[in-house]
Amino acid sequence: MTTFGRSGRWITHPDGRIAVLRGFNLVNKVSPYHLPAMGFDERHAAFIARHGFNAIRTGIIWKALEPQPGRYDNEYLTCVRETIRLCHSYGLHVLLDFHQDMANERFGGEGWPDWAVGDTTAPARPNLGFPWNYFVQPALIRAFDHFWANLPAPDGVGLQDHYAAAWRYVARYLRDEVGIVGYDILNEPFPGSSWPRGFWPRGDPRFDRRLTEFHRRCLHAIREVDPHRLVFYEPTCMFDAGVDTHHGDLDDPAVGFSFHAYPFVAAPGVPTVPGP
Repeated sequence: MTTFGRSGRWITHPDGRIAVLRGFNLVNKVSPYHLPAMGFDERHAAFIARHGFNAIRTGIIWKALEPQPGRYDNEYLTCVRETIRLCHSYGLHVLLDFHQDMANERFGGEGWPDWAVGDTTAPARPNLGFPWNYFVQPALIRAFDHFWANLPAPDGVGLQDHYAAAWRYVARYLRDEVGIVGYDILNEPFPGSSWPRGFWPRGDPRFDRRLTEFHRRCLHAIREVDPHRLVFYEPTCMFDAGVDTHHGDLDDPAVGFSFHAYPFVAAPGVPTVPGP
């Protein structure tokens, strides 16, 4: 199995050479949530490779993977595996990302199962779309609060415990696939109701401690079945716009810090942000 490694701040090939990965983020955000359903095939893999790229980051949607608590959809994972093998045949390495945007369709996003968003009686409004619902929609904010508190799912098992177990299942199912770069634990974590405390520019050390423990929980689950592959963790989604992070060390030699740089503050018509 080809396993990428880490040397300091660099991703490395098995022979120790620095690996430079250039690619695309490809996530199917509508049911059935896998790339073949949106038409991704040999033509697209060949096009990406022909133009000098060597990687893709593709989403695993928790809702598709675990439609009911503790019940996993192997047909969905088979489609993911076929995509990994197709990409590998064209020299494209795959980063697997448990993807979410605003948690669930109910809030205008996608990612988490319906059973994992807690109270369904609160109205999902106002609806200002992505990403503004994060900050104005109480039902969405409450769903994240439930998750970070690891409140029980309908079967009595904690939401984070389910999430970590889902990662363990995926890592076990796909660990022998040679085309995988690594695992991205959670796309753009949102802190829930504590978000005002963690806004510009200093961040929120208290929430970051909670986020660190969540990532440790998931990392431990993955390491039970895959001890070597790279695992990436992300700061809060607000880091992507310049907010500081206080995330702790995960004490693992094969982890990476994954962040997204959104230069929206430099977009035409947007006022310049004061300060450094």
